[in-house]
Amino acid sequence: MEEPPRRGKHRSAGDLGYLKYGVFPGEDGHFAVIVCVPKADGALHNAVKDNDEFDAICRAIPGLQPWVDETAAIATTDAFGMGNIKAEWHDYVNDDRPLLNNYFAVGDSAIRTNPLYGRGCSTGIIHSHLLREILAQNLDPIARAMAFHHQSRERLRPIWEASLREDRNAIKRANRILLDQEKDAFSVKRWFQASIGDAVNQAAQTYPSVFRGAMRSFNLMETPGAFLAERKTQGLVLWTLLTGGKKNKASRFVAGPSRGEMLAHLESLRGTGAAHATNREWIDAAAS
Repeated sequence: MEEPPRRGKHRSAGDLGYLKYGVFPGEDGHFAVIVCVPKADGALHNAVKDNDEFDAICRAIPGLQPWVDETAAIATTDAFGMGNIKAEWHDYVNDDRPLLNNYFAVGDSAIRTNPLYGRGCSTGIIHSHLLREILAQNLDPIARAMAFHHQSRERLRPIWEASLREDRNAIKRANRILLDQEKDAFSVKRWFQASIGDAVNQAAQTYPSVFRGAMRSFNLMETPGAFLAERKTQGLVLWTLLTGGKKNKASRFVAGPSRGEMLAHLESLRGTGAAHATNREWIDAAAS
């Protein structure tokens, strides 16, 4: 069968708050589906590692249904689990001197971000080009190491920090949902940040210049969010914020079941009424 339309009614990648998902198309009709859940959510953490329950979760999400429907695709592997995902940054300089001369850690050996964002290959390529440019200069070993250190921090640290913020915000939101505190956790600051984000997303879908700027950030061609410093972009985002209304918020909406509905769906398929406990220890650790 042919691949589903890339621009269908529902997104093939999205965030339900308690769960993130995405389709990654490959070659010859192959594709991968990624489902991310917080470790503190014992119920879903166990479910995504079970082949049948993984499939059931995917088929309950409108954006994934065209891809994983039983009449459209056949699983060629088991559901693979991956955990202990951490954003890491390793420096090889101490007290303004390299720890080891003529050693350069590039890509994942120095910088790691959540693979969900798909930035590993891109940052590795950027990092390798930085090193190539530095090695082409006539510098002594210490000067080379320090130049690589400073340029790595200037070019890649903002990308790493943006990924870390996304992870932390996602963990906080998932924990609020897990503890049934989402409705009680309203704050003016969070509402305003969400409204700005909605306006940026809607403006990117409406105005080509904003879209191009967003794509430069998305593809790591510039510091994340640098396009928002442009006066024209700021004006268009502000106009969208003031005039967009409900249309802005709709750009954030991702169709799918709530966590409670998803768990009820899984329990109905099991027919056992069994439940998995929430891991409060992991919630407390993530919040600290």
